[in-house]
Amino acid sequence: MRILILSNDHMYSNIALKDFLKENHKDMVGIIFPDFVVSGKSFLQSVGFLLKKKCGMFYAYKWFEDNVYRIKTLLGLGKLNFYSHYSKKYDFPIFKTLNINDEETIKLIKKLKPDVIYSVSYPQKIKEEVLKIPKKGCINFHDSLLPQYRGMCAYFWITANNEKKGGVTAHYIDKELDTGEIVLQKEYNIASNDSMQKTYYKSSKLIGKMIFEVHNKLKEDKIKSYHQKNYKESYFSWPNDEGQKLFKKNKKKIFRFVELWNSI
Repeated sequence: MRILILSNDHMYSNIALKDFLKENHKDMVGIIFPDFVVSGKSFLQSVGFLLKKKCGMFYAYKWFEDNVYRIKTLLGLGKLNFYSHYSKKYDFPIFKTLNINDEETIKLIKKLKPDVIYSVSYPQKIKEEVLKIPKKGCINFHDSLLPQYRGMCAYFWITANNEKKGGVTAHYIDKELDTGEIVLQKEYNIASNDSMQKTYYKSSKLIGKMIFEVHNKLKEDKIKSYHQKNYKESYFSWPNDEGQKLFKKNKKKIFRFVELWNSI
């Protein structure tokens, strides 16, 4: 079964996908990364957009986190390898796009002829023309127990709201954001002293297990899906000043350096 992955070049998607890439590399037709920070905006426009959110602690941390990940991985000190390592070792291509829905990218995806598309941390809404390409569909792995915490950076808002449980939902992608039929859903406990980073790490590790389960069911045509029950639905967007205030109110931490270092 030909596999195309839409993802983001950061440590959490790497944690989630590394074992899957090793085991299924013969079926990989490629990985597509976004070539943007905020969809539809240039780099400078993205910086301005994020500054307006007034959540400096989050965006400063993400910059710091990414540099720790890249330095430790570059020095070969951690458990992760860059995606370029897997691409060269297992001989599958990596692409970047400004818009997953533009004509050029759609032509590329059609040329790759995927049977299934898996989305892990891909930060752009995927339109119907892309969704119709793979015969076994497009499945997203979202870091919350849908229909709660649809949208962006669920791990941030789950931590900010002092939730006691988190989870991951594998669901078919449809026209709306995070509303498609659920394929698999699993939860994990969040301790009172868990940082945002630890919550995201837990969800990434869980995705790493769930993607194998979903893929095996898909290969055997044993996938069963069901509609989301929307009575508990919620939607969150980019981290902002309100979220930052919730972190302070609930005495939550963004990260602990030792835990971040040991996650990589």
